[in-house]
Amino acid sequence: MKLTIIAVGSRGDVQPCVALGMGLVNAGYAVRIVTMESFEEMVR
Repeated sequence: MKLTIIAVGSRGDVQPCVALGMGLVNAGYAVRIVTMESFEEMVR
């Protein structure tokens, strides 16, 4: 299953979405996170 997570706001808003995405990837999902360019390193 493919999922897209849209995360907008400060680091405190984006980081939980990244953690959720990592858990979903570990469970076998294909995850795309859409956020601001300044969080690119955190998402990769």
